[in-house]
Amino acid sequence: MIEWPTSIKYDPVNTEAEFKVLWQQTSGSPLSRAVQAGIRADRLSWVFIAGYQSAVRLAFDKIPGNEWWSFAVSEDKSGQLSGVTIHDKRLSGTKTWVAACDNVDGVIVTAAGKCFLLPRSRHGVVFNCYAESRFLPDMSTGKVTLNNTESGQAAEINMDFRLAEPFALMAASAGYLWREGSRLESKMLRDEAQSVVERMHDLDTTEANTIGPLYASVADLGKHCGKIAVENEDSSQADWQQNGRLLSLYRKSLSEHTN
Repeated sequence: MIEWPTSIKYDPVNTEAEFKVLWQQTSGSPLSRAVQAGIRADRLSWVFIAGYQSAVRLAFDKIPGNEWWSFAVSEDKSGQLSGVTIHDKRLSGTKTWVAACDNVDGVIVTAAGKCFLLPRSRHGVVFNCYAESRFLPDMSTGKVTLNNTESGQAAEINMDFRLAEPFALMAASAGYLWREGSRLESKMLRDEAQSVVERMHDLDTTEANTIGPLYASVADLGKHCGKIAVENEDSSQADWQQNGRLLSLYRKSLSEHTN
């Protein structure tokens, strides 16, 4: 069960590296860590990272405890950059989207229907970060290129990442909404966010149709929180206006996964 803090620090967390330090202070199950990190987040970019890191841990075995890893699947559809291929246990090619590119300690890449864990320090692993994005602009993103890189053993997959990601983001969002409910003095928001986390313990995480309805309720709570921020001219209103769609980002994919 989650231990909700009796007091919260609302100090700004201005950089991704600063948030990584706060995230490393969390502990317990991936669900618990997502909630704890969500409470520590002061913006939606950090909420995404909080959920994403727990999603990686739900989906894959052997992710080092206090390291950040990114699941790199996307490839260049234009054909200018070659996708990742494997030959004689060596990987070459490019994955075009890496979350928290500046601060990840490793990537999980797909090739030939398998997933491989590659530490950032492994020979032939090269990261290049993109310019700031319009959506979640405080989170760094980029690409990773592999140059005849040793693959190692294929990773064990525990959970479909398409379900792990919205499930973990829901937990991080609930933590953040609980924090914001406390800060904005909204008992309803705080109580509802806490209820979401309690209900998450009983979900069957292998079925999209069990995750979807609760996910939708969190998305609605996010809209309510954003509305409070705008009405009060709170410092968070610009973040909600620019990035508030984060909390409903996976509604469509969960519906498609169900069907």
